[in-house]
Amino acid sequence: MAQEYRLVFLTPGQQPPIGSTGTTLSGGGIMWVGEENTFPNTATIGELLPGDLQPSTTYDSRLATEDEIDEYTNKPSGPTMPPQ
Repeated sequence: MAQEYRLVFLTPGQQPPIGSTGTTLSGGGIMWVGEENTFPNTATIGELLPGDLQPSTTYDSRLATEDEIDEYTNKPSGPTMPPQ
């Protein structure tokens, strides 16, 4: 199967889905990478406190564009040091 790249836009109370890279792109959204058609639509919900609103149980996501995939795959590997 082919790899799929999706952007996930979390709402309050949701945790990133399994497979999330933890990388947020400049246009917003967290990159998720996994096998095609395996994205988990049911959201993982964090611990709710009394008075918290019930979070959405589905993720807001979409397929990543080629530009977004390029941004993700060509991201710097860490902070750069200023020239000395």
